[in-house]
Amino acid sequence: MKKILFFLLISFLTSCLEVSKKEYIQKLDVLLEKTDSLSQVSQEISIQTADSLQKIRCGLLTDYTQHYPSDTITIETAQHIENIKFSCGNLRLFKQQKEVLSILQAKHKELIQLKKMIHQGSGDRATYESMIEQETESVENLKMNFQQLHTYYINGIRNFENSEHYLIELIEK
Repeated sequence: MKKILFFLLISFLTSCLEVSKKEYIQKLDVLLEKTDSLSQVSQEISIQTADSLQKIRCGLLTDYTQHYPSDTITIETAQHIENIKFSCGNLRLFKQQKEVLSILQAKHKELIQLKKMIHQGSGDRATYESMIEQETESVENLKMNFQQLHTYYINGIRNFENSEHYLIELIEK
């Protein structure tokens, strides 16, 4: 009788662990899906494009301010200057935070390792839940940071070709 109860208790505990393991793996799959979708969006980001546009546009602003002190300007000139300033500011912010891209890749690898660890049942099983909670919070923060970085990038590389040409013409006069 004791053997049967012991066997039932072990079976019950094992099945509970398996249910928890599946639940943890499902949560990790959701996190991996989020990081994967962010990685796909990050493929559209070209750091070289951002760097070259920043050099061009910020250089234009510098050249303009050296050639034309800020006395009185037309509204049209002011709008073109603001467009270029807007682009430069966003590209500068993008460059300051571009490490988010490498953090994204590292986080994806970490999640894969954690999933493997849980699948194999290695490590301290009592900490699985707290580790997944930490990773969930981390991925949410990473997602917000990435979205901000992507916004800086999009705003920075926007087509301000007309404004560039306008300022170049003013400088060359």
